[in-house]
Amino acid sequence: MEESVSFPRPMKRKPIPPRGPKKGARPPTDVVLFAPIGSNPAHLVSLVWALHERRGLRVRAARLVAFAAGQRYLDEELLAPRAGLALLHGELDRTVLPRRQVRVRVPVGAEGAPLEDDADERDAEAFYDAALAEARAAIVEAGDKPVVFALIGGSRRTLTVATTLIAQYLARPQDHLVDVRYAPKHAADLAGRFFFPTQPDQTPLRLGRSQQVRPAEVVVDAVDVPIPRIGGLLADHVGSYRGMLERGQAAIDAASMPTLVFDLRAEWPIGTIVWPNRKPDELRVSLPVLLSLAALALAHQRGQTCLRAARATDGPEDHPFVELVGRFGFFGMSKHRVIAAFSSPRSSRASSTAAGELDRSLNKLRSDMCKAVRRLCAKHALPASAFVPVTERRRAGAEIVWTQRLPCRSEVLLP
Repeated sequence: MEESVSFPRPMKRKPIPPRGPKKGARPPTDVVLFAPIGSNPAHLVSLVWALHERRGLRVRAARLVAFAAGQRYLDEELLAPRAGLALLHGELDRTVLPRRQVRVRVPVGAEGAPLEDDADERDAEAFYDAALAEARAAIVEAGDKPVVFALIGGSRRTLTVATTLIAQYLARPQDHLVDVRYAPKHAADLAGRFFFPTQPDQTPLRLGRSQQVRPAEVVVDAVDVPIPRIGGLLADHVGSYRGMLERGQAAIDAASMPTLVFDLRAEWPIGTIVWPNRKPDELRVSLPVLLSLAALALAHQRGQTCLRAARATDGPEDHPFVELVGRFGFFGMSKHRVIAAFSSPRSSRASSTAAGELDRSLNKLRSDMCKAVRRLCAKHALPASAFVPVTERRRAGAEIVWTQRLPCRSEVLLP
């Protein structure tokens, strides 16, 4: 008689029930998500789940920018039936990122083909221009609701940098720059296998050679990344990524540059470098250079054109340089000699020995002034182009005149 052998019944895995809203919990805040996305769309599902479960933010729409390969992975691992988005809807509900609200843009290159990567400089510029446009569209679509700028570019670090810079330029006070974090961190590399901890498929995930974890044991969180928001510094609309970088850098430079202040109220002129975030420094230059810089600043303050050595069409007595020389004087110049030099035509000046000497003195003064300003910029680690006086050639009627202006911010204190 054969002995019967009984086998234990296989244990049935208890399905994880969909998680509904907790009693007494506030309804989630609706947001619009923007992200340049890499080759692993699972990060998008993980982030949407974490925003809803950890932060109380419900993603109602997403604007994604992807390369051609990224779009293929999105179709296979996110948008296909029973893929990541379907799992997310089964866990939460279909109001969280409806499929029809997932908009994917694949930029095209110069030849009209979808971009495969951003290795080429022109392709990179086309991709980031498209990303900037989609970020603007996300803000328009969101209205007063927050926009989440998502850092889900994966191993493609250029996407992380571009998303961060675009957020710095466009983000409003209510918007967020968010990174998705995993613990253990290797769970982020399991493309197509791990989406969120409460997914129905709890098959153990192999991390490395020996470590295994169940999806329920993985911690996923959405972490805010603090950034400076410089959009208010850029008054004009910028249409390209390159223009955004250039205009943003110029605005930062202008905001961090000091102001040259010339105090002409005392018997002896005083120059000061006034910094936006530290104690002022004394402007240590010679008296001729100090008065020359003060004359340029005074001309700008009065809305005048500061002539180099051409005749003053508005009257030599009104010229800032003449005014300051007449008041303080330097290297033996008398006021009437300076007035004569500024008020006579160039041809007559050239034939006059005295005027020629004065002209040479003025040329040397301008050279000394530029050298002194360059040394000053080197000492304080400032860009020389922002402080060295700029010489420009202009036409005044039938005559060509040379003018100078001070490119930095300046102020003159008068008695």
